[in-house]
Amino acid sequence: MEDPPNTITVLLIEDSSTEALLIQRHLAARASPSFTLYHETTLGAGVARLKQSAVDIVVLDLTLPDSRGLETFLTLNASVSGVPIVILSGVKDDWIAVEAVRRGAQDFFRKDEMISDSLGRLLQYAIERFHRQQAEREIASAGIVQSRLFPKQPPSISGYDIAGRCNPANHVGGDYFDYFMADDRHLMVVVGDVSGHGLGPSLVMAETRAALRTAAATTEDVGVMIRLANELLYADEVNLFVTLFLGRLDTTTGGFSYASAGHPAELLRHDGTFEVLSSHEPPLGIESDTRFEVRQTDLRTGDTLFLYTDGISERLSESHEDFGMTRIRDLMTASTEWTAAQSIDRLFEQANSFADHGPAIDDMTAIVVKVTHSAP
Repeated sequence: MEDPPNTITVLLIEDSSTEALLIQRHLAARASPSFTLYHETTLGAGVARLKQSAVDIVVLDLTLPDSRGLETFLTLNASVSGVPIVILSGVKDDWIAVEAVRRGAQDFFRKDEMISDSLGRLLQYAIERFHRQQAEREIASAGIVQSRLFPKQPPSISGYDIAGRCNPANHVGGDYFDYFMADDRHLMVVVGDVSGHGLGPSLVMAETRAALRTAAATTEDVGVMIRLANELLYADEVNLFVTLFLGRLDTTTGGFSYASAGHPAELLRHDGTFEVLSSHEPPLGIESDTRFEVRQTDLRTGDTLFLYTDGISERLSESHEDFGMTRIRDLMTASTEWTAAQSIDRLFEQANSFADHGPAIDDMTAIVVKVTHSAP
């Protein structure tokens, strides 16, 4: 949220010169912040003033020579953008003022009560509340946009059952997952975790997604793909890092090549053993000119590939115990007869139940790829 201004500019729309003078005197008595006051006596003049002068807040009388009642507020509110409005209410107009607040005004104050030494503080609080609400709306909108960057549904590939899910801890998150076909036989899977929370990490997440999707269209080498994303993030100097796992699956042979930037994955074999897919390379955005080693394995009938972020493994119970990899592996082992989507749903349910469904402090993200049958 923005720091409070040293000078607050107020537009007062009030036809009573006596009340306008009282308001001006009380605001002038404030030392910090100081107030600059514009005064107009009609709604039309107030709207015109807003078009030519920047103000921080409007104090509006609902009974003016050219407008009366709720329509006064509605007309003004439709004419302004990014400016809070406080209603100056007459003794008999409280119900109208309450309705104006319900329709978007920040607050209302009665003429016989508000014109006092506390007026400046009340206006300052209204401005702060307005900007906080604006920020919350913008973050909520960013969350909607971000959710649309995740794949809507997995590719339909004979012999494979695929699902993915991200539950942000807040409106926007720093976790990232993706799966898409690089061509008619190669499936790309990726999970990443940007350091921190909020709008900044979500923007880095979107940038990483764009970089990898672009790189996947130009090269078959996952090491080159992840290196290009690293150079982009490092050059941007965003002061955030990204752990990331990137894999490329040949859906006709089961061959799986992968590279990792400080982010492991798990492979449950059909015989019940686990293979950890990891590397020693650093997260993206920390060092320039890093070479990411490409490793190879294969996926066969009955195998399950599990990509995840630590928001799951580090989900905390009330006693501050981690959900942990042992519980994750136990659930993966039990998921043999479940679909990929069911496996993720039950994993998230168990992790949240373990935390007694308390608020998550980190995003939770996972991809499951089950091999239902593979090429000979």
